[in-house]
Amino acid sequence: MSNNPNAPWKEVEAFPEKPAAQDFGYILRGKPVGCSREELIRRCGSQDLPAIQLVWHPDAPRVVPATHVLFLLEPLRKRTKRGLQTNLWIGVFNTFRGLRALERAPVEPSEPREGAHHFAVWVGSRRILFTWILLGAILIVAVFQLISGPEHSIEAAGLDKTAVRHGDWWRLFTAPMMHAGIWHLLFNATALAGLGRLMEMLASRYHLALIFGLSAVTGRIFSLLLLPHETSVGASGGLLGLIGFLCVKGVRRRTVLPAGLVKSIALNIAIIAAMGLIAYAMIDNACHLGGLLAGMVTGLLLINRNDQTLPLPSGAGLKLAGTLAQATMPGFAGFGCVRMLTR
Repeated sequence: MSNNPNAPWKEVEAFPEKPAAQDFGYILRGKPVGCSREELIRRCGSQDLPAIQLVWHPDAPRVVPATHVLFLLEPLRKRTKRGLQTNLWIGVFNTFRGLRALERAPVEPSEPREGAHHFAVWVGSRRILFTWILLGAILIVAVFQLISGPEHSIEAAGLDKTAVRHGDWWRLFTAPMMHAGIWHLLFNATALAGLGRLMEMLASRYHLALIFGLSAVTGRIFSLLLLPHETSVGASGGLLGLIGFLCVKGVRRRTVLPAGLVKSIALNIAIIAAMGLIAYAMIDNACHLGGLLAGMVTGLLLINRNDQTLPLPSGAGLKLAGTLAQATMPGFAGFGCVRMLTR
């Protein structure tokens, strides 16, 4: 693996040096755990969570992704196969298709698949900051919603379009931090954890804060204009903005990013659009559209197609705007909590 300033996950130093105490081991929650070769094989093939992503062995100079180790490929494949067989959430068709792909897959790792997985493991091993701050703010708001009552909380700080038109403009900022129920919260929080990490790794926390905040508010403005009579809440506008920004980034950095990243993002957009059409009575499609467009337009403005550097550079203006967004969103989350308890 050679140094590549445009693709930091390909650098020799992308992963830490292995511990010297034991020949075999793995990284669990950021900490090294030494073990025997047999224990490493058993742990990588186990259904225990979390899955092992980074390991070391005598022939590797540093910690490496588990999928780069030939003697771990079979236990990893068996673990994935068992997960597909027992995972009811992905559906019968996707389960069958996934199992067939596993049966046809070669034992040796192919270069494109290895590169994509190397990128995914690298992203998952990096430290992030604002993603956790934003998730924490959303979870705190959820607790206050539970304390004050879901219906009362939405009435107090949700996007009540009539109230906005009568002067409660701040609801455009508090509504994206709120959710309509536990499943709504879990879905959006899970999506934010993944998308936020990608944004912080491929751009910066300033990009994440700015794009999420701008897209969340833009989505609520679209909702206000296109669906003027329906009260709504949720972070989906901001999430669609992140997806839109990453889509533009994937296209303009396709020469350095792993193959398939743009296709994966486009597939997510298609799935969300299909869900919106099917469940249009429950999903705020206007908010989704506004957030997606805001993220894409911002991406077109901020991402230079002629500069392939990763992560994206952050100028003084962007840092100022991002810092303001980092302070604004938790601030409005706190304001929304106060409104829930005092109204």
